[in-house]
Amino acid sequence: INCSWGDHGGQLPGLHTSALEDAIDNALTWGRSGKGCVVVFAAGNEAPAMDYPGTFDDRIITVGSIGNTGVRSTFSGYGTKLDVVAPGENIMTTYPNYMSGLASATSMATPHVSGIAALALSYALDNGIKLTNTELYDILASSVRNIDDQLTGSKPIYAGYEAYGNLNLNSYKGKMGTGKIDALMTIMNV
Repeated sequence: INCSWGDHGGQLPGLHTSALEDAIDNALTWGRSGKGCVVVFAAGNEAPAMDYPGTFDDRIITVGSIGNTGVRSTFSGYGTKLDVVAPGENIMTTYPNYMSGLASATSMATPHVSGIAALALSYALDNGIKLTNTELYDILASSVRNIDDQLTGSKPIYAGYEAYGNLNLNSYKGKMGTGKIDALMTIMNV
């Protein structure tokens, strides 16, 4: 389930309801005949705040945005509930009245992850594997690419590292999840 909506970093507190949480929990628990639906939420565009309800349950895959250089998008919400990042800047999209154009938001990044999740579930099923949503979550989170930081001379770093060599990279900690989603690596790890 791809979700590109939320409380705008806490600006819509009326969205916080037990009915909403119960609905998401039911999908996560009972969907797909008890295997649990895969629920993917955009982290939101009110950095540093992340959007609820993407943050209320650890089984939700919450997605942040990066640009084509691998740097976190300045608008992208981040924190300990961020799981992965995906391209979310200058993504071609459609608009009303048969229009199209480029857009930048975590809502542009989230469908990348939902698509990879669907591909992985399909591949697994074709090979006789019935993954639960938490098994798929673990595969996605462990199949990410390293993030390259211009400060390291394009040497790979991991998003969660506090330091790289002599460089202090605390600016990355909690801002990139486990890293950038990787479709091929995800399929290889199914």
